[in-house]
Amino acid sequence: MFINLHLLNVDGQNWELSSFVFFSTLLAYNFQRIVRVRSIEISPTSKRLNWIKSNIHFLNVVNIICVFSILGILITLPIKTLWILIPFGLISAWYVLGFKKIPALRTISFLKIFIISTSWSAITYGLPWYISSSENLIELVLSLITITSFVFFQTLPFDIRDRQLDYNLGIRTIAQSIGLKKSKTLTLVGFTSVCFFTIIGIFAEVIPTKMSYYAFACLLAFPVVIKISPGSKDVFYSLVVESILFFPFIFYIIDELILLYTSFSPY
Repeated sequence: MFINLHLLNVDGQNWELSSFVFFSTLLAYNFQRIVRVRSIEISPTSKRLNWIKSNIHFLNVVNIICVFSILGILITLPIKTLWILIPFGLISAWYVLGFKKIPALRTISFLKIFIISTSWSAITYGLPWYISSSENLIELVLSLITITSFVFFQTLPFDIRDRQLDYNLGIRTIAQSIGLKKSKTLTLVGFTSVCFFTIIGIFAEVIPTKMSYYAFACLLAFPVVIKISPGSKDVFYSLVVESILFFPFIFYIIDELILLYTSFSPY
């Protein structure tokens, strides 16, 4: 969110919006996992899910802190942001909560990865674009496609991790359908495609130059994806694979440090 606010030259509320998204994401993830561990039988080998079940009271305290933080920040944001925040907040709840004959979104085969990737791009790029009042729709669409695709292929390995759990729940995923090896190949091809078309879009001047952060992040993700195996532990996914989402920010920081250095350099 912070990167995209920078890309769109949105000034004044960068920290407020970034903090709001941080606490909202933490709340959504905790809430969804608490609901899930209460509705499924936990495997003794799943340290991650067993930890969640054993620390629900702690997570509930974190959720209460998040709620108060969200409400405190929300009153500082423009009213028009609610047109985007409220629908995606409801989607976050609907992701794990069904209603009568309406199933939870996560239980619909092949759907969850698309919900995750589109929600991520809509909030972290669509919302800043909306606030910036930009009228460049082509740039918006192509940038949304870039970020959605980046998050899509970052999320695909988690279908590999959860394939047995999803199988037990009767949920079909891409990783289940094509297997581990083809899923890794698809992820690598996907990251390559995102990188290639983003660079092409930058040269064609239809995508902002600094979207190159996402292109470089795709290349940096390669060794991480290659290391994925059937025996990869939960901690590998949580600390290493999940860090792919942080890679664009790494290049943003590098770029900012270079600009800072050149601004002070006598040469």
